[in-house]
Amino acid sequence: MNFNKPIYCPNYARIYPFEEYGDITTYFIKLIYYIDRNAFVSNKGITLANRVSMNDEPIFSASDRIDISRYTLLKETIIEVDVPNVIQVEEVYGYAPTNIYYKQSNDVYSFPAREDISAISQVEAPIQSAVNNTYDNLYDRLTLIVASTSIFRIGQKIRLFGVPLSTSNGYFSNSDETRIISIDAANNKITIENTSLQFYDWTGEAQGRATKSQLAYFANYHRLYAGSDFWYGSLYIQVVGTTVASKSKTVNIRDTISFSIGLPTIAEDEEKFKVLDYTGGETDTIDFSTTPSLTAYNTMLTDKTEIVIEDPKIENMDVEGKTYDTIYKKTVRRTVAQ
Repeated sequence: MNFNKPIYCPNYARIYPFEEYGDITTYFIKLIYYIDRNAFVSNKGITLANRVSMNDEPIFSASDRIDISRYTLLKETIIEVDVPNVIQVEEVYGYAPTNIYYKQSNDVYSFPAREDISAISQVEAPIQSAVNNTYDNLYDRLTLIVASTSIFRIGQKIRLFGVPLSTSNGYFSNSDETRIISIDAANNKITIENTSLQFYDWTGEAQGRATKSQLAYFANYHRLYAGSDFWYGSLYIQVVGTTVASKSKTVNIRDTISFSIGLPTIAEDEEKFKVLDYTGGETDTIDFSTTPSLTAYNTMLTDKTEIVIEDPKIENMDVEGKTYDTIYKKTVRRTVAQ
């Protein structure tokens, strides 16, 4: 037998590299031939042809229904045999499918913190002449009655402020920032970390400060006796910020997997999700000055938008432990924003 040219075996084998994704219609083709070692020339990259085998018959028949024009030679493996100066060459032909594949898994991901610093909500804290606003001396906290607790959230940053009852009766007042620590929606109560209240006259001059224990009285009666005078005012709560801390959670991850001949590109919607501050630097806290902004991210939460959790992974395709350096696998990992 003349081994100066390839002598092909009459049979071929199908390899199913995409079976793990449920695809058994896309396959590679493996051929084997023998040739003199000195006559071997690599044909990597050529299009598959219907070779005539050692039995003088074409390898593929019409019943095989193979579109051989789609296949190119991806890999050649030389195997030593017991015939002097003759080698066995294993050829694998294939192509990159246009299908997109998906895999589900669970993994831990850290979502960014969210800081809402919009001071837009004002609700009058007391009920007129009520005695239900209380100061808890043991735990040093203040419980206030509000018209509705619907706009409040545990952990919100708030500030108490007072406005005069009239231009001739009362003082302005303002507290330090504090936080809501509990909410009793059924009884329209919120409990806050305690703070103190600074009073100012109409010129803006500080007049004195209400102590922690005096705040509940002022909230109930809209007045506070100071020396020889009463300070009058209506007390309000101002929401100045809500912080949702960064959190690491085990979440469902959806991998989007694609294949290509040659290095793939990274589309804009495949880039890793990042929060950028006003300087363009990366940050782990979203607010109204970041990209995306808090408003945009809240829309993403409502719409259950997926985010890319890490840089796309690009690697050579591996089949049965063999690397195919002309086919690239791209994996993009996503989860729903939280």
